[in-house]
Amino acid sequence: MMMDGGDDWSEKKPLLTDDEVETGNDTEKRFYDDVSPYVELTVPEAINRIGYGWQQIRVLLICGLCFCTDSIEIGLLTFLQVEAKHAFDLTDVEESTLSAVVFGGELFGSIFWGPMADRFGRRRAAFLPALMVTGAGLASAFSVDFIMLVALRFLVGFGIGGMGVPYDLLAEFMPSKIRGKALFSIEFFWTFGTLFVNGLAWIMLDRLGWRYLVAVCAAPVAIAMLFFPFLPESPHWLLSVNRSEDALRVVRNAARLNKREDALPPNMRLVRMHNPPVDGKTFVIASSHHEGGVDGGDDEYYRDDAGYHREKNRELTPMLNGTANHKHANSSKHNNTAVSVNSVHNGGGSGSAVASDDDDVADDSGGSMSPLRLFNKANWRATVMLWTIWSTFGFAYYGAVIITPEYFSGWDHKHNSTNGSSIHNDTLFLQQAPVFSLDGNQTHHHHHHHSTGHFDYPALFTAGAAELLGAIVGVLLIDHINRKPLAGVTFIISGVLMVLTIISVPRGVGIMLVVLARMAIFIGSCVVWVVTPELYSTSVRAAGHGWCNGMARLAAFATPYWGDASAVPLYGRLALYGATSIIAGMASFGLPRETRGVALD
Repeated sequence: MMMDGGDDWSEKKPLLTDDEVETGNDTEKRFYDDVSPYVELTVPEAINRIGYGWQQIRVLLICGLCFCTDSIEIGLLTFLQVEAKHAFDLTDVEESTLSAVVFGGELFGSIFWGPMADRFGRRRAAFLPALMVTGAGLASAFSVDFIMLVALRFLVGFGIGGMGVPYDLLAEFMPSKIRGKALFSIEFFWTFGTLFVNGLAWIMLDRLGWRYLVAVCAAPVAIAMLFFPFLPESPHWLLSVNRSEDALRVVRNAARLNKREDALPPNMRLVRMHNPPVDGKTFVIASSHHEGGVDGGDDEYYRDDAGYHREKNRELTPMLNGTANHKHANSSKHNNTAVSVNSVHNGGGSGSAVASDDDDVADDSGGSMSPLRLFNKANWRATVMLWTIWSTFGFAYYGAVIITPEYFSGWDHKHNSTNGSSIHNDTLFLQQAPVFSLDGNQTHHHHHHHSTGHFDYPALFTAGAAELLGAIVGVLLIDHINRKPLAGVTFIISGVLMVLTIISVPRGVGIMLVVLARMAIFIGSCVVWVVTPELYSTSVRAAGHGWCNGMARLAAFATPYWGDASAVPLYGRLALYGATSIIAGMASFGLPRETRGVALD
């Protein structure tokens, strides 16, 4: 039963008592009709009540440090490819492979850690990949040959594939009305990562060499690991696996940190949904966990004029978009199957962003590891459109990242070459690399570890500044413009600008086009990051997001080979990147529903 925040909670009596009735092998808590009921709130309603505060800020900072690791490692590829090519005398194919294995590791990591997070929890699935990135990242600095470096960079990529899990955790802690702005704010960490790696390279490459750069790039995620003990588990996930008492404890602790303890009633209990009245009875779903660890299963309680009554194994009839969606609540204590939410009442006044189907059921260990659940009746359209968007913008975005320094430094070659190709590889590598051995010696007798490549650092910082500007613009727009048109329009603008860079224009105009294209595709990709967890329910959210992330990494895996300057002319690559960005924009308009301001399951 919902009660206004102004009620005097101290006058309410708890519905559940400590009296217990032994019924066979089960121990249940009895409902009494002569006392006032508990106040039932869904997790989104509770989060909306406590608002945005220190709890969300703490989660944002920890998750942000993990999130920026992705952009750091992607930006590192720009320098590592060039430096490792001469350190290990690599061929062009081996040079491209060094980048491709990182994306390949991210692909497998994304589709592994996402389902793990749905099954075993967000915290565990966030900590383990962070540990892997830290360890493999530091070890990469001590690589003695190309094979060792490739293997370690694959492990780094595999760990980075799990960096989307903290993002989903952050989404599940945000109030509905500001969730878009809060999630978009984490993109400032991405931009920080881009500027961080460019700044480190500018300072360190000529003085210390690439090995020190690789090692220091693992620092942000290592710092994040130190604060993981303060990272709470998602109350959404806890409730979905029948750990209602733990979920309530997390929510109350969040209220304490936000100094909004009075916003939650003392006799509150968390439920997964509010069912509409059926035959004059209003049902709520709740887990009947006993404090001693005995689970009475998932039951429903209905309220009539006499009070609340228990009704086990009833056929649920929650309303979804005006139609009935039937689901059976299995309460066997042996499999402890939990009913997944079909709809959620949003305390902020908005409707539900998510829907589930008959197949969308989680057990007490968490969600199923099978990706087939992403293609059930409730999820298939969102999955198809999201996979299309993620794969196309992944190809275009990572292509733009790799091609930007080449575009800037190869300007004259681009316009003077007879075959339209960009600069040749040998113009990038101006010096022979001093090889840094594990004992600290060099093969060449120089006083400094000179960089082997010429990098246009001002141009790289300009591109990073474009993403910073994109993050600022995106934060201002995300909660004022619907997600679908915002993503669609920015992707299309980026694609058109990429195509326009093919035209022979003055250098200043060309740089402006590239910067605006990077800014637009950055905004579009960030909007898709926001909308993806909003479209999936709790039991498949991390898996769905992980598989989408995997689609982007699969496309990015091909980017280093397609982006090889000796294989494909610059104008051909720009045209394809522009076309795929436009496809991502059109697919964004085909997403199944709008999610701005609606509650998460």
